[in-house]
Amino acid sequence: MKNVLICDDESDIRDVLTMILEIEFGEQVVVTHAEDGSVGVEMLKEKNEFDLIICDMNMPNQKGVAVYNYNESNKKIPFILLSADCHEDTKLFNGFNDNETNSTMTKPWKENEFLDKVNLIFFQTKAG
Repeated sequence: MKNVLICDDESDIRDVLTMILEIEFGEQVVVTHAEDGSVGVEMLKEKNEFDLIICDMNMPNQKGVAVYNYNESNKKIPFILLSADCHEDTKLFNGFNDNETNSTMTKPWKENEFLDKVNLIFFQTKAG
């Protein structure tokens, strides 16, 4: 079973990502939603079982960088940043590109690219 935290302020994005994951992985994936960065951080504080975080950058209350920083300091869960300008946004994320389990996806994304990244994280980062 894989547990995924999706942090995005747009419910349509959360729903589409959830649908893609459920179609691809069926009952082998459980998705938890956070509608902004502060809720995302709270979810990470409350639960320890996430295998992947998929996070938007620009959200109300706290941005994706707050979710990333909490994760890096406390959890070290693989992280996919969703953003219209990933190149600029990752400059705000200390050490983001140094961790091979971190990845970016530019909005709008391609479904096959998204699934390739998720499969890589689910099935290659846990080995060894």
